[in-house]
Amino acid sequence: QKNKELHSLRCDFILKLLTARQFVDEPRIYFPHNMDFRGRVYPIPPHLNHMGADISRGMLEFAEGRPLGPRGLYWLKVHVANLCGKNKVPFDERVAFADAHLEEILDSAAAPSEDHWQCLAACFEIADALASPDPEHFVSRLPTHMDGSCNGLQSADSPQDIYSHVLRQVLATIEAAAAEGDAMAQSLLGKVSRKTIKQTVMTSVYGVTFTGARAQIANAMKDQELVPEEEIFGASQYVAKVTFDAMGEMFTGARQIMDWLGECASTVGKGAGEPMSWRTPLGLPVVQHYRKEGKQVVKTRLQNLVLVDNQEDLPVMVQKQRSAFPPNYVHSLDSTHMFYTAQMCHEAGVTFAAVHDSFWTHAGTVDVMAKLLREAFIRLHSRPLLDELRTQLQHKYPQLSFRNHPARGDLDIQAVRESKYFFH
Repeated sequence: QKNKELHSLRCDFILKLLTARQFVDEPRIYFPHNMDFRGRVYPIPPHLNHMGADISRGMLEFAEGRPLGPRGLYWLKVHVANLCGKNKVPFDERVAFADAHLEEILDSAAAPSEDHWQCLAACFEIADALASPDPEHFVSRLPTHMDGSCNGLQSADSPQDIYSHVLRQVLATIEAAAAEGDAMAQSLLGKVSRKTIKQTVMTSVYGVTFTGARAQIANAMKDQELVPEEEIFGASQYVAKVTFDAMGEMFTGARQIMDWLGECASTVGKGAGEPMSWRTPLGLPVVQHYRKEGKQVVKTRLQNLVLVDNQEDLPVMVQKQRSAFPPNYVHSLDSTHMFYTAQMCHEAGVTFAAVHDSFWTHAGTVDVMAKLLREAFIRLHSRPLLDELRTQLQHKYPQLSFRNHPARGDLDIQAVRESKYFFH
């Protein structure tokens, strides 16, 4: 099995390499994109694109270079530290990490290894910049990334991690229960980590059920091998409940909005028999095409054939409409933010690429892009988005009743400008 997997990886690697060789002498190449129903965009070429594997990203660079300028080398060092997994510490600590390992960075550029291709490309770029007469005038083509990970939490002096926030609450609950004599809590002391709950926290916005969360945590426990096999079911059930309770306490406002969005989709599905639809602030129409499939099995002597009917007149799947609407609505807003940022970067003459909420530009223009993406976010979220959504629904379905959305919180959206790690 292992050899089969390695053979498949080797074939995939060679295919990407051969594709790259076909274009290596072209002055520039373009990636046409598809847009999904929520507004998210994906490059069409399958084998070589910036949304692909590490090797694909490591081979690609911008067609046009830009001088690093006074801050470009700083951001290149941040970039290489990010690629080495040091993306949870302040920017200055990432630069210090790169400086402390500068000898290894230069050695990697002089004698390349065979793994971590993006990191290797960054090592090449730093080595070439430092070898130039003046690094500020070195023309760089390397895409430098800024990621919007957990950006709703980024108001501190260092990057914040939602999984660690939830984990602290989970561990506090388990420790308190253990101190009161709870046998299950006592058996779990020291056995629950960030990895145990990460997938459940990540998929909570996608409407993961308790059963699904328990299975996710059980799989993580099996991988960690800290809980005996026969105890995993009960332990995972316990941790799933504690994790759900922690998220409910920490993200009350977000949960209320998710519930309201789900109610809207359910009202449309039950009251009008139609799929949930809305327009993004860009004016993009979005429709959730989740309908009950009509299936018919045709049995023959050779095999059974399943005929699937996906016609538009099939009844909608109300439960799927309800559970999918909150994440799809958020994704549609995220894509709007990406397009706003792309438009503003274009107008400012800044090169821009994106992988969903990971925004790329030259190292020398990271500071400009960082400012623009914040302005784009403020532009988007200064709008009364839930008011606009409810108005759309009431206009389209005057016969239905939609309750008022949860009250807007007291966050000053303008403060995003001062959030150093909003994207990092």
